[in-house]
Amino acid sequence: MPRHRTGKIKRRRSEREPKARFFLFCEGQNTEPAYFRAVREELYGDVLLKIECGVGEPRTVAEKARERIRRKSKDSFQKNDRVW
Repeated sequence: MPRHRTGKIKRRRSEREPKARFFLFCEGQNTEPAYFRAVREELYGDVLLKIECGVGEPRTVAEKARERIRRKSKDSFQKNDRVW
C-alpha cells in the first residue's frame, strides 16, 4: 500500500553560486582569441568565456566593454560576470 505524506514539501535554497562568465574584448582576430582559449583550457577548465575579437582600435575595445558592463543586470546569474 502506498504511503501518502501530509503537509507541504519545501524546497531547499540553492547552495551553489552561479558560474562566473568572462567577456573578453580584443583588437586582433587571430592571436588574442587563441591565447585566451589556451589560458582557459590550461587554468580554468570549464569557465564560461565569450571572446569578441576584431573590435577595432583601443578606444573601440573600451567602448564595447563599457557597453557590456552597462547591460549587466542585477540578476543573480549575472552578478559574477567579468568584463575584460
